[in-house]
Amino acid sequence: MDAHVNDAISENEAIYDRLWTQVPLVPHQQWPIWPALQAELAPGDKALELGCGTLPRVPVEGGYFADLSRPALGKLQAQGGHAVRAAGPLPFPDGVFQVVCAFEVLEHIPDDKTAMAEIARVLRPGGVLFLSVPVNPQLFTA
Repeated sequence: MDAHVNDAISENEAIYDRLWTQVPLVPHQQWPIWPALQAELAPGDKALELGCGTLPRVPVEGGYFADLSRPALGKLQAQGGHAVRAAGPLPFPDGVFQVVCAFEVLEHIPDDKTAMAEIARVLRPGGVLFLSVPVNPQLFTA
């Protein structure tokens, strides 16, 4: 990775470590998107959420999470989540997840094309990607 990418990752990590240390884990059922997510998950299906911090939209117990923030990952793991620290290739096999979620996270990733390729790689054929980005175009990168 080049120095610019490493700097961006370090800056994001510091910001979110401070934030997620203070914010409690929010139950997934509180999010309006939960019924749509639930409809896509059959018993035994796996769901992955990227960069959720302590605001997961998928069930924590048994869910999979990739984030930079150690405080957030610790809170997710303490409640039965499979939490990994990742800022590059996802440490999961191809096609393992029925649902992948990335809410308001892509704009924080310097190499969003590679991130999307990784999402496609771990999403099973016929799986569902739930994705959102900010409405304000000033927050977008090239």
